[in-house]
Amino acid sequence: MAKRSTRAQGDCRALLTRLFGYLDRELGPREQRAVEKHLAACHCCGPFAESLRRTIAVCREAGEPEVPPAVRRKARARVKALLSRADAG
Repeated sequence: MAKRSTRAQGDCRALLTRLFGYLDRELGPREQRAVEKHLAACHCCGPFAESLRRTIAVCREAGEPEVPPAVRRKARARVKALLSRADAG
């Protein structure tokens, strides 16, 4: 199995920090297109994002209330912190 380049890994990490904003349509048009381009080309992120999109849809169909904005912000901050720690280690 071929190892992914450091640049590709960095692109994927950057995508993960924007993925929830992308799925919630909170990104600007330029950033939205950049995420879509990456998802279309990346064999890891594309399927992951589609799986996450389906999971979110199933949860919404279940009738549960939407996650409060404060909880989303906290989750995003935690993901960024984990990714930063992974980059440093």
